[in-house]
Amino acid sequence: MDTIVNAFPYLMDGLQTTLYIFVVAIILGFIIGLIVALFRLSPFKILNFISLVFVNAIRGTPFIVQLFFIYFGLNTLEFISLDRVPAGIITVAINAGAYFSEIIRAGIQSIDNGQTEAARSLGFTGGQNMRFIVLPQ
Repeated sequence: MDTIVNAFPYLMDGLQTTLYIFVVAIILGFIIGLIVALFRLSPFKILNFISLVFVNAIRGTPFIVQLFFIYFGLNTLEFISLDRVPAGIITVAINAGAYFSEIIRAGIQSIDNGQTEAARSLGFTGGQNMRFIVLPQ
């Protein structure tokens, strides 16, 4: 019992660090996912290809391999020096971004075409349709 009581401050510090990494990385991951999903739906083939490779590469490798690559691999470069918390944030954000992009892309593709046609008949541009009609849903 003494071990748990003595370790409690360290456990709370670890919990605080974990929650910090989680919150920051999920927000960044959502932004990455939204951008990648829009690239994936883009009519430009190069953007579509880049996003497809990104999603398949990230979703196809284990998370621990990604974490080792970001922390140990990038720190071998002379001009990069990552601490463990930023490396964790970057890794979780990239990983979550790949998964979020597929969720967002599937959600966008599930919107009925009739809503796009209605937006067009009201004079909305493609960007306005995406911003005001599709993405809020």
